[in-house]
Amino acid sequence: MSIFLTATWLFFCSAYIIEAEPASAGNMVGFVFAGDGITPVAGAVVKLKNIRTAEEFTSLPTDELGVFRLSGLPEGVYVMGVEYEGGAFNVQNPVGIKAGTTAKISLALKPGVQQDEQKKKKKRGGLIAFLSSPAGIAVIIAASALIVYTVWTLTKEEEASPYR
Repeated sequence: MSIFLTATWLFFCSAYIIEAEPASAGNMVGFVFAGDGITPVAGAVVKLKNIRTAEEFTSLPTDELGVFRLSGLPEGVYVMGVEYEGGAFNVQNPVGIKAGTTAKISLALKPGVQQDEQKKKKKRGGLIAFLSSPAGIAVIIAASALIVYTVWTLTKEEEASPYR
C-alpha cells in the first residue's frame, strides 16, 4: 500500500518538484545587409540598449553572410543601432526581447530620410520657415483674431443717445 501511495504522490506532485526554472533571458539572431537589402555587410557590430535599465549589449562583428548573434539578453524593450566602416545607423522602432525566445531580424542599412528633411528645413530659413513653425502658426491665428475683432467693433451699430 505504501508503494501505491508513494507512486500516486510522485505522479501528482512531480510537476511541482521537477518544474524547471523559468528562462530569464532571450536571444537575438539576424542579418545585416547594405542599403540594397541584398548584399551582406561583413564586420558590422549590432548594439542594443535596454530602455528601462540603460544596459548595453554588443554583438561580435558580423560574418561574411552578415549574420550576428546576441545572447543572454534580459527581457525588455531595446533601442538598436549598427556600426560599421560605412557609418552608424539607428533602427527607427524599438525591439522587444522576450525571455526564453530568440528574436529574428534582418536590417538594411539605409541613410535616414528624417536627416535629409531636417537639412532642407534649415536651408529654407526666413519668413516662410517661421510661419510654418508652431510659433508662426500661433502668430497667424492671433493676428487673424485681432483683425476680426477690430472689424467687428468698427462696424457694430451703437444705440442712439439723446445727449449727443
